[in-house]
Amino acid sequence: MTEVDHRLESIPRPRWQETCERFLNRHRGWLLHISETPGGEDADLEAGVPSHAQSHVPSKRPQSKPRSRELVSDVALHNLVFTESDGAPELTLVVGDSGGSETSLSVQPQAIMLERQGDADAGIRFEQRDGNQIRALFRVPASPEALDGLAAGER
Repeated sequence: MTEVDHRLESIPRPRWQETCERFLNRHRGWLLHISETPGGEDADLEAGVPSHAQSHVPSKRPQSKPRSRELVSDVALHNLVFTESDGAPELTLVVGDSGGSETSLSVQPQAIMLERQGDADAGIRFEQRDGNQIRALFRVPASPEALDGLAAGER
């Protein structure tokens, strides 16, 4: 098996809103795994990566008990709304399950990074003002151009 390049692309603050809009437009309906890693800890790339993707992520040290906690898993991306009030940015990430229920997650970012795996989109990471990191990773990293059709809820 070949090793797949896993990297982060840091987004400059002036491009946060356009990046969130583009991310939503390209990935609405895609299945996500969302986890949170407490601040102050070394957040390696493998922390919070779904188990099916861990074999593709180079590890700097032996696997240990994950420090991140799963918030939701196998939920579809419904919306990603960027707002700013008094100079403080806030994101609302809205996801839903196949039963029709939705969950909203509020994020106060101080950094936004896109995660890539080879040429494919792997997800998005938000470093919050409190130091915690929220990671929204796709169940299957892929380039939108490589997919055929829309999810049933997006037709």
